[in-house]
Amino acid sequence: MSADPYKLTRQPLPDRIAKMAYVVPDTQVEMDLGLVPARQEKRMKHFYEALFGERSRTKVAGLFSNRVEAEGAAFHLLQTPGMKHSQVRLLSPDEGRAARNNDLARQMEPEQHGIWLTIIRAHVTMGLLGAIAGTLLFLGLLAAGSPGVHSTLFMSWVAMAGFGAIFGLLVGGLLSMRPDQGRVINLVRRGLQRGQWAVVAHPTNADQTHQVIDMLEHDHANVVRSF
Repeated sequence: MSADPYKLTRQPLPDRIAKMAYVVPDTQVEMDLGLVPARQEKRMKHFYEALFGERSRTKVAGLFSNRVEAEGAAFHLLQTPGMKHSQVRLLSPDEGRAARNNDLARQMEPEQHGIWLTIIRAHVTMGLLGAIAGTLLFLGLLAAGSPGVHSTLFMSWVAMAGFGAIFGLLVGGLLSMRPDQGRVINLVRRGLQRGQWAVVAHPTNADQTHQVIDMLEHDHANVVRSF
């Protein structure tokens, strides 16, 4: 008796369809469930980790008119889930003296080791990305049949990849300087010199950042933050 050629496809067919639907999820369903933004946020987190060596990449500061309000705000911040004492600084007007600018910068940049890691990572990562971008430009011109590229293949690749790497190193240097955090430090210093008190927080994730800002604003602080 010959085997039925349709026997293998009659019953398993619905299971196959179910498996295919499971293996290849609907993009709209993922968006409705919030999976796509979560994946994008995870990718950005990995990218930031490749660039920056500090656990806290955001600096949030609140300026207060007196010590009592500042101490109360600092106490409230320490009640934030996951917030440690090392992440919160209370600064007095004495910290804003010109002779102690270096001390103020150190207090507002507690992760000195992480800063050096940021300098190294930012330069290496952006330099490599620049070199890759230059190589892609070379391959694009090569595929387009550029006579100049075809006549000097090796030198063209070295020049484009090299200029891309140099540009990437310049961008890495700019990122490692963190001009956004320098702005926060300068604003806090000016406030201290005017007799205000400051509470500086170093949140380690986006949720902590939003909670810190909400708490400081609730305590009527003049809030400034870095990216």
